[in-house]
Amino acid sequence: MGHVKLHFRIHLPEYSTIPIPEHNWTKTIYGEVKELLPNDTPPPLREEVILTTYVDANLCHDFTTGRSVT
Repeated sequence: MGHVKLHFRIHLPEYSTIPIPEHNWTKTIYGEVKELLPNDTPPPLREEVILTTYVDANLCHDFTTGRSVT
């Protein structure tokens, strides 16, 4: 079995140059929805964590089978 390493960057990423698009989430196909949050959530114990996820998809990549590629 091979060796595996996980690398974690512990500094906060710099996202100030990335534009954040404005969306009006009040009008959706789901109607007027409200986020339900539990009342008994414990306070955070440590500093905040920022997760960065990169996603790209090609929907209906193959016109014959209709399969997508992510």
